[in-house]
Amino acid sequence: TYALCGSIRLMGEADDSIVRLATRDGFVGKGYYAKESK
Repeated sequence: TYALCGSIRLMGEADDSIVRLATRDGFVGKGYYAKESK
């Protein structure tokens, strides 16, 4: 389980943070690329 504080969410870094944590913990492969949706 990952919990993100409000400041991370307000900065718009929540998605990137989740991907970094999941990659570090082996849930997502190293070659995973999240397409920018902005």
